[in-house]
Amino acid sequence: MQKVLFFLVFFHCGFSLNSQNLTDGLIGHWPLDGDAIDLTINGNDGEVHGAIGVSNRFGEESKAMYFDGNDYIEISNIPTMGTGDFSMSAWFKYDSGAKGELAILSKAKGQNVTGRYAFGIEDSRIRAFIDFGPEVDFRSPTILESNGWSLATVTYDRDGQLRIYANGVLDGSRDISASASIDFHRDFSFLIGQYIKGMWAFKGALDDIRIYNRVLTPTEVEALYTLSSESSECTGLITEVDGNVGVGVNVENSCGYGLAVGGSIYTDEMKVMGVSNWPDYVFSEAYKLMDLGVVTSYIKKYGHLPGLPSAKKVFSDGLSLIGADKANLRKMEELTLYLLDQRDRLDRLRSSKVLESSGLMYSSVKESDPNFVLHRNQFFFAVKPNDSLSSGLSCQGENVGINTSNTGDYRLGVTRGILSQGVKIESVSNWPDYVFSSDYSLRSLDELEEYIEANRHLPGIPSVKTIEIEGYSLSEMDRLLMEKIEELTLYIIDQGRHLMELSKKLGVDFSNKSYKWQGTSEKSLADAFGSHSKDNTKKEVKNYSGQILAGVSGTPEESICDVIICNGEEVGIGTDPVEGYRLAVDGGILTDDIQVASVSNWPDYVFGADYKLRSLSNLSAYIEREGHLPGVPKAEFIEEEGYHLEAMDALLLEKIEELTLYLIGHERQLAFLESRQ
Repeated sequence: MQKVLFFLVFFHCGFSLNSQNLTDGLIGHWPLDGDAIDLTINGNDGEVHGAIGVSNRFGEESKAMYFDGNDYIEISNIPTMGTGDFSMSAWFKYDSGAKGELAILSKAKGQNVTGRYAFGIEDSRIRAFIDFGPEVDFRSPTILESNGWSLATVTYDRDGQLRIYANGVLDGSRDISASASIDFHRDFSFLIGQYIKGMWAFKGALDDIRIYNRVLTPTEVEALYTLSSESSECTGLITEVDGNVGVGVNVENSCGYGLAVGGSIYTDEMKVMGVSNWPDYVFSEAYKLMDLGVVTSYIKKYGHLPGLPSAKKVFSDGLSLIGADKANLRKMEELTLYLLDQRDRLDRLRSSKVLESSGLMYSSVKESDPNFVLHRNQFFFAVKPNDSLSSGLSCQGENVGINTSNTGDYRLGVTRGILSQGVKIESVSNWPDYVFSSDYSLRSLDELEEYIEANRHLPGIPSVKTIEIEGYSLSEMDRLLMEKIEELTLYIIDQGRHLMELSKKLGVDFSNKSYKWQGTSEKSLADAFGSHSKDNTKKEVKNYSGQILAGVSGTPEESICDVIICNGEEVGIGTDPVEGYRLAVDGGILTDDIQVASVSNWPDYVFGADYKLRSLSNLSAYIEREGHLPGVPKAEFIEEEGYHLEAMDALLLEKIEELTLYLIGHERQLAFLESRQ
């Protein structure tokens, strides 16, 4: 199981956050369900040293962890606090024989080091500590009995007070306003169950560890204390907000989407319908293709490909996955035209014919940016007890529809789009590493050109007519786009060889770095995929076992879809909820678009001055050795672990941008050779 790495962004929708929003600013959440998995989008999973699973405060087995006085959990990194406010909270039950200081949470290293903070139990009272030059270290007055569960919450208002809450009630405070300017970014580990390794070890059980990058209000602290069992309510399913018939999972969906998910989605297929403006138009005679020189100038000026949004825009506005697929395909089709043009010019040079003008139609007109963002009023995240289900949610046997009764063969059908933090595709097969196998039959460029002239689209890619009538699967389109990128890579490697052979015959040395892209690079989105692949984030996806929707008010006819299964803030449709995902759907999703609320690590860095592009010979050697593109997960990994649609779109664009740089390099070499004739 992978966890999404895309950062949450809050959009304005004309209303304020719910006063008890317990996910706003949550940067670390370790339920300690027998492991140390962080359920937030930051994915800072801990390493368990000795602690074991035990029953939690609700009597649920392996839903808390026991520390025997030597155990601890180490988290190598948590998001930096900097100079900002923060809060920490934990449920605890210390043993009756435990004496002295018992650390619960700490980020510390030795003594007399500024930037340390911690809290725990000392002599049956909550103790909190912060070091910002001077130290503030105090205990609250309330005695908390052993062998019973209690909640400790500590808030750090950096230009105000450090407050201790015992079981949801304020129990002491101290002034820490002098800490406001102190940067608390430190590289030492965050520990659960010890102060520093081997010191003030906790003896007892801990549960539901939370860290926020803001000060929790007294009302929110009380809400933490009164939270019921994770499996007893469906607090995440919210319907009919302000008369809107859209459905929200852990979010109030009052902004025009059919479904808004305050977290990530886990499913086995995602299909979109109603697609328009599919980029077959690139192969029409009327299409104005930019001159590669103009493209080069544009990249140097703006740092991204023309017609695509910049990283800044994607970070701020999010990403439409359909828009990304269309844009990526358009750029691949343009690269194909550039490649065919360079092939023709190479042929003319080899045959020593008089150079003719290119048959391609170039245009210096700047392309307009595509509509990458669904223009709907966006949303604030808010969790609250759900209302009765509105007419927006309907059930057809084992399938669920949102604003539609036509789900086809899909478990969930949604009209008016989906807004989410990310989408994970579980089931993937036939990933195109086969392109680099020895028995793959690659069309010649002549055959490719003939196909395009006859059909006006790339081989293997559905035509605009098919797409507009039948829609397409987002995961299948990603597979096809990767196949075409790999084919283009083979063409460009082959063309690079021909260029070097021709240059030698003409007595031109292209070893000079002004004509040849130098260096190698491992910089890509591989890190994002790697961090998604941790085995300890896996939870078995079980088939629906007959549970019903819990905690939804209203009559059975209007409120219960017996295929919906809830686990607190997590919802499953046709499956048990999957840990770390707000919505899990077994059987696929049919919708008209999906918008990813915010994205990180968009690959504009490829055009940065410090980006080191592999030489084509290095790239060729890597492909021959590994059987896949550098930075792209292998077929075995994809087929076993699945992948995130939004991460794959970014990875596809990274490879398109690299191919663009190779083609620009070839263009310079060709122009120089042509000038020698």
